[in-house]
Amino acid sequence: MPKYLLGSVNKSVVPDLEYQHKFTMMPPNASLLINPLQFTDEGNYIVKVNIQGNGTLSASQKIQVTVDDPVMKPMVQFHPASGAVEYVGNITLTCQVEGGTRLVYQWRKSGKPISINSSHSFSPQNNTLWIVPVTKEDIGNYTCLVSNPVSEMESDIIMPTIYYGPYGLQVNSDKGLKVGEVFTVDLGEAVLFDCSADSYPPNTYS
Repeated sequence: MPKYLLGSVNKSVVPDLEYQHKFTMMPPNASLLINPLQFTDEGNYIVKVNIQGNGTLSASQKIQVTVDDPVMKPMVQFHPASGAVEYVGNITLTCQVEGGTRLVYQWRKSGKPISINSSHSFSPQNNTLWIVPVTKEDIGNYTCLVSNPVSEMESDIIMPTIYYGPYGLQVNSDKGLKVGEVFTVDLGEAVLFDCSADSYPPNTYS
């Protein structure tokens, strides 16, 4: 059975002695003030209105009240901290929040939501992101956005280390005519060759 909190007849408030210091109402305004608000105040509240005339008209309405704590700023940890090798290693990103209720987690890469695919998967609550295996395309700025009905907070940017390459090895020259892999250079001309490739850690050349 519902507990009686307080009511009013005409302009006289009739509180329950147990709750008189917590719930207040100022007739003719029938708004219920809950102060201080606590998590135990969550639940269904019923307001009932009776009007006396030739007969008594009565109506009631049920209101569901939820109590939430604002989200604190989340922190992201990744493992392994030393980084992972492309196509060989895996990376785990974990989002941790010290405070907040009814938390909803969303992972973002460079500001855009990350969706499940062949290499990206999430824990049941979405607070952990697994990248199995990592590729060069997984390089980027990762954040964890945590929200609830009253607030949202985003973590600082995390950039996991991914080792890859070398890719796109090229040899070029500032002079001469290049046809395919062949350079044509005039006799007696000084030639500088430039070798480049994309990799991390940076390449060494010989």
